[in-house]
Amino acid sequence: MKRFEITLTIILIFLFAKSTLSQPIVIIPHKYLPSYFIAVDKSKEQLFVIEYNGTINIIAQIPCSTGSNNGDKFFQGDEKTPEGIYFITRKIRRPLDFSLYGNLAYATNYPNPIDRLFNKDGGGIWLHGRGKKLIPYDTRGCVAVKTANLKKIEKYLKLKITPILIGSNIYIKPKDKEKQKEINVIKDKVLNWINYWRKKDPIFFSYFDPLSYSKTSRIPFKKFIEQKKVTFSRYKWIDVFISKLNIIPGPYYYVTSFFELYRSPIFKSQGLKRLYWMKINGDFKIVASEWIQIPIHLEPKYLAYHSDSLLNFVKRWKEAWEKKDYTLYAQCYDENAIQGPYKGLTSIIKNKKNIWKRSGNIKIIIRDINISLHKKGFLIKFYQKYISDIHKDSGKKILIVYPFNDTYKIIEERWYSL
Repeated sequence: MKRFEITLTIILIFLFAKSTLSQPIVIIPHKYLPSYFIAVDKSKEQLFVIEYNGTINIIAQIPCSTGSNNGDKFFQGDEKTPEGIYFITRKIRRPLDFSLYGNLAYATNYPNPIDRLFNKDGGGIWLHGRGKKLIPYDTRGCVAVKTANLKKIEKYLKLKITPILIGSNIYIKPKDKEKQKEINVIKDKVLNWINYWRKKDPIFFSYFDPLSYSKTSRIPFKKFIEQKKVTFSRYKWIDVFISKLNIIPGPYYYVTSFFELYRSPIFKSQGLKRLYWMKINGDFKIVASEWIQIPIHLEPKYLAYHSDSLLNFVKRWKEAWEKKDYTLYAQCYDENAIQGPYKGLTSIIKNKKNIWKRSGNIKIIIRDINISLHKKGFLIKFYQKYISDIHKDSGKKILIVYPFNDTYKIIEERWYSL
């Protein structure tokens, strides 16, 4: 029965792929469009360089040539230009036939994960120049433009970043309620997916379509879950920060791309993440993902993102201390926290209770707060003045904290009296 269900699902996916051939791509203005992207309209044999800065602007419109046969590419040698969302992967550096390629070409990532999902094959789909006369529908599947025109738009071709939207038709509309609704849904899904990932919540896995993801990732989804759960149990905390979220419309799917910083106590990575979304049974699911290692430095943005929350955390910690609120104060600490000579939350709270019984009123003054990254999370330094009915002192306080759900936990506290 299980084998029958899998076979039936694959057949349905194949039929779905056939039914989605040569669908148009509809582009509407929305805040998550890339700043620059390329769109190729096969029906008009036109290539557009599009800028988005709050409004959609066509900054270049160039005649192009696509595959000699109509329709979406499906097989090696069918001489069709693929339709979907692609990215520039590299500039071709070797000498090329000037007549065919104008000695200038950029490779794309065809077949992309969606193509692989639908068993499309072939490769070598380029955006390239042309030395000979440019004739419509005159390539073996690539997109060709005059070499002089390609040189003019090279500055917009950012390797691994610039999307190329290829469609049977490209429609740019001022608005589309259904399209905008889909974009809003996907934006919320991306942010919620990241939040569940940070929290190591099993709901994280519900955002994927298991069968599709198994095929595009080349590992069974069950194995993917096992690997993630091992990571979740191994790392005390996980933090994921993203920047420059783009939501890119395709013919029957979306791609979300963003720069990602992943942190844990023993592992850190930065790069470009792409998620491929398709509507499965009426709900958008992740059917594929790509991770591209590129040199980026997100630490300043990441630190700025956390700074206000960390300042609020210090404020809550200070207020719990002043109010001698054992419950709120304890919530600020990890179970194995260290506070001077006291190790473990139980020992820390026991000591505080003994002090608070005798201290009367407590006033804490904090200033000159400095926040930086630390291998265990974040390092918070500040000047602290402590005043109670029986004691007063001042000095430098250091808190080492890590992100925990929607707040933080203190793992270590140091005090240097002045």
